[in-house]
Amino acid sequence: MIVRKLRKGEAMTRDELDYAKQVVADRSSPMAFCIPFTLFSLGCYYVFGSLQHLHGATPSERTFLGVIPMFTSTNLAIQLLRSARLRGRLRKAPLAT
Repeated sequence: MIVRKLRKGEAMTRDELDYAKQVVADRSSPMAFCIPFTLFSLGCYYVFGSLQHLHGATPSERTFLGVIPMFTSTNLAIQLLRSARLRGRLRKAPLAT
């Protein structure tokens, strides 16, 4: 709700603005990007491990199940980057009286 207000440029109270600053700071920290990186790494590990296990045989659909967490982690990283871009709007956010 707070992030939606920030995106739309609606007026917020001081508490809402402080909370929005905390949310944007948390979502743009390097530690937040460790989660999508870990998911992507696990997906790569599964795909490449399955390919290694085949020893040149034709891969099946099961081999590429690791692509699902890779796409999911990419989407998560994009959403984190979208939230991090809100930092510029925090400075211009109007305060409600």
